[in-house]
Amino acid sequence: MSSQAVIDMVAVAATAAESKGGEDLVALDVSQPLPLVDAFLLVSGNSERNVAAIADAVEESMLEAGHKRLRREGRTESRWVLLDFGDLVVHVFHEQERVYYGLERLWKAGFYVRFGGDTLQFGPTFNARIEDLDRVFAAVGDVLNRLD
Repeated sequence: MSSQAVIDMVAVAATAAESKGGEDLVALDVSQPLPLVDAFLLVSGNSERNVAAIADAVEESMLEAGHKRLRREGRTESRWVLLDFGDLVVHVFHEQERVYYGLERLWKAGFYVRFGGDTLQFGPTFNARIEDLDRVFAAVGDVLNRLD
């Protein structure tokens, strides 16, 4: 998730998801294990209707920001909607599916960013206001560079 464009995409999608009641937002940097995708954004909704509304809001906001959806899966059932924007894939889960499939467990070795209210949480301890995104993501880039 080193490119500013991907960071901006995550911020647009996360803001849209939160506007429709999306919960437990987590962005995962999957650029190392997956050559075609830089980041996943995981979002939970509390009902099928909520999942659909979140997915629709994300898709609309991303399009307004100039990011075309390449693929959408699961909208009919609205239990797990996948929205592929190229460098970013957004997974909107019904909370039960999120627990069952546990994507965070699959990617636990990757770096993550937790969204909530007006804060972002990196890893287990780092918190910052959304207004500080540039500084925060620069710090993440430094950490990731040191890990290489």
